Formats: sequence, C-alpha cells, structure tokens
Amino acid sequence: MGAAMKKGLFPFLFVTVVTAAAGVLCACGRTVGEQETGRYVTVIHADYPEYDTAGSLVEAVDLVFSGEVKSVSYELLDVRSEDGADSMTGFAGAGSIPYTIFEIEVSDVYKGDVPGTTVYLKRPGGTLDTGEYVLEGAAAVTVGRNYLFAAQTYEDTYPSFANATQSAYDLDASATESADGGIALSEILALFE
Repeated sequence: MGAAMKKGLFPFLFVTVVTAAAGVLCACGRTVGEQETGRYVTVIHADYPEYDTAGSLVEAVDLVFSGEVKSVSYELLDVRSEDGADSMTGFAGAGSIPYTIFEIEVSDVYKGDVPGTTVYLKRPGGTLDTGEYVLEGAAAVTVGRNYLFAAQTYEDTYPSFANATQSAYDLDASATESADGGIALSEILALFE
C-alpha cells in the first residue's frame, strides 16, 4: 500500500442507525424527538482513501475544478456495477442508497474534462421523507459558496467526491486554511501554477 494512503484502497460503507435529539446520542437508538416527528438520523460511517499530500490527492482523482454550488437535491441511487458493488462506497449488499447531488456552475477546470458549464457531484447521504442520512466527517458544502472540488468520474452515474474530507475546499475562505483532511487549498492551487 502506498505511503500516500492513510486508509484502505477501496471505500467501504458501514451504515449505523443512530437517533439524535438535541445533539445527544442515545445508546438505545430512540429519542422523544423521533416519536414526535417520525424522523431519524442515520450516520454513514465510511473508510475512504485519504491522502498525505496535495500531489497524491490530485494524482488520485480524475477531476479537479472550481465553481459555485447552485443547488442541492437528494436521490436514491443504485450505482452498483455488474459485479454488484456500489461504485462509490463498495457496498454490495444494498440496492438504492441515498445521495446528495450538488449542482455546481463551473468556473475553472484544473484536471479532467467537464462537458458544459455545470457539473453534478454526488456524495452518500441526504434528506428523505423518513429521515436524514449524514456522512460522518463530511466537509460542509453550502449553496452560494465557491469551492475547489476533487472528484472521481464514473461511466454511468454522477462524478463523486473523492472522499469525505479532502474533496471540497472553500474558495471564499482563507486559502491557507486546511480542510479537515490536512491539505490546504493553497497547496492544491500551487500544483496548477
């Protein structure tokens, strides 16, 4: 395994249902808030590749671009291949998995090809009628803000965030701030100067 990888080569998705109320998790999985609203929160735990350097991140992904997040939507997607595994999560046991779809108006493309001026990126998690699915540790991505994105492309589905913490860098914040993944935006941008 290369030194650039902190975790496994292939992502694995482990879904744990954890019900939360007022920020407190209950060991029993039920809260008064759930009984009142009929909604629950599912925390998705995943083991994705994480990278030690900006160079290893950029080398590993197919697409690096900047743009403004225009909207967010949610879809149940079955992105398993013919072999049965979900192309993003590696999870073979489920059919459709909830995903958040980010509509991004592209400003600049640093690596890869973007047909047109809009890219739709997917990330596990989202809000459905019955509850919310949250990818543990995922970087915040907000409508109306500009980001630098690192993504993987796939043949028959939306491109995906490379991982939970090193895929979206807020261009409206300081360029020297590190994402939770320890790589600063300025380090990635320096590779394209």
